[in-house]
Amino acid sequence: MNRKFQTAFIHLPACLTAVAFTAISTVTGADQGSHLKPTLRPASDRPVAQDDFSKSELSGKWVVAKGTWTVTNGNLKGVELASDKHPAVLTYRMPHTDSAVRLSFQLVGSKGFMLSYNHPKGHLFRLVVSETQAIVQTDKNKKDPASKSVVIDKKPAVFEQGKWYTVLCETRGDKVVVQFSNGVKLEGSNEALSTEKTGYRLVVKGAGVLFDDFSVLNADPK
Repeated sequence: MNRKFQTAFIHLPACLTAVAFTAISTVTGADQGSHLKPTLRPASDRPVAQDDFSKSELSGKWVVAKGTWTVTNGNLKGVELASDKHPAVLTYRMPHTDSAVRLSFQLVGSKGFMLSYNHPKGHLFRLVVSETQAIVQTDKNKKDPASKSVVIDKKPAVFEQGKWYTVLCETRGDKVVVQFSNGVKLEGSNEALSTEKTGYRLVVKGAGVLFDDFSVLNADPK
């Protein structure tokens, strides 16, 4: 159960508990806040940073680059601005080499979003989530005309509008593993991944995506 509802839930009469649980699950989505476990380093599941967006303002760790990003009703919402001529981009600054990051998301108009990683000199790789598939791919080097994006793994998937899901993305060395609460799993390796990373970037195209329960686990310092 999402922690934002725990207090109200505790004080309900016992006879209403089952009914309340069903109602809450219907409203919030059973997959919001799902506690997916890391697999590349399963012995440790210690949050080193987290944000449940319970405050009205974003913390100083978050930096808006493009679009509008607002916190409403305990959720973060990203919306692309047509005037930007670029997807909405929000960065969580946290230099690291390997880590696991977990967050919940809900499509509310947008057809998808990206969880993107940079290295100090530019784009590195990203997870691309759409209504029908999930992809992990490297980014091309914009300074190298011969550079190309490489697909590490790609799977068909269903992510419905207005429904919560949780994703866990892990990196360790040249390996990446991505788990979703609906059972979709991506994994693979690419030597480009084994490098310093500057943090985590949420990228949204279109009318909007909601995010919640952001947690960084097992982060190694840069």
